[in-house]
Amino acid sequence: MTASGSSSITTHRECRATDISRAHESDRRAARDSLGVVGTPQPPPQFEREIGTVKLTDQLYLLDGAGGNVAVLVWDDGVLLVDDKIAPVTAGLKAAVAAITPKPIRFVVNTHWHPNHRGGNAALAADDAVVVAHENVRKHMSVDTFVEVFARNLPASPPQVTFTRDVTLHLGGEEISIVHVDAAHTDGDSFVRFRTANALHMRDCFLNGSYPVIDYSTGGTYAGTIAAAADTALGMVDSGTRVIPGHGPWRTSVSCARGATCRQRSSRT
Repeated sequence: MTASGSSSITTHRECRATDISRAHESDRRAARDSLGVVGTPQPPPQFEREIGTVKLTDQLYLLDGAGGNVAVLVWDDGVLLVDDKIAPVTAGLKAAVAAITPKPIRFVVNTHWHPNHRGGNAALAADDAVVVAHENVRKHMSVDTFVEVFARNLPASPPQVTFTRDVTLHLGGEEISIVHVDAAHTDGDSFVRFRTANALHMRDCFLNGSYPVIDYSTGGTYAGTIAAAADTALGMVDSGTRVIPGHGPWRTSVSCARGATCRQRSSRT
């Protein structure tokens, strides 16, 4: 495995959780909204669905349901995951990967800090997986956090490896580009491009079938979300690219990225 990138890369071998910080009520509302839940203590439907498996190529798979879409890359030496769902379904996530391949999970890319995208971090790191994310993701995940909508604490589970702008991994002939997008859904979002498989994971900067949700409490902006789709994503796809959203069915063709941009713009009118 080799890694390259235009940003500085930091490996964090130790971290100490700090006390839970209290947010303003407006920030707590924004955090609830960012999870797709408004004014209710019940989790949204995507948190309750069973995990399904979709084969995209011989090396790349999609695990849907239960917290959102996870990309699974398999190569000779192991498995890379893009996000790892919510903590209660970690056993199901591991079982779904094991049904694809007996190879170990070696890398997890956290596309942002939200609990339905990094819930399996602690368990997978305990199995020797290396968690990679933007430096802002580590900032948010280095402290214990109380998530009001779920009425429970999220223990600190920061990534071991961080980057400032982007980083590229080379695994088994696949080139995986992890590209940070500024102040979009949050302040730590990243797209993940699989060059050989011709697939782009846009995570929660693209929700297939719904309008974008912005987490203002951690630096998200509508302008940044639109720029992520209109500028960054469109520059990374062609007519045959498989585009994976954070939630909802995956799509082929550049039209889905254009559709996401139009939807995001219309949400501001």
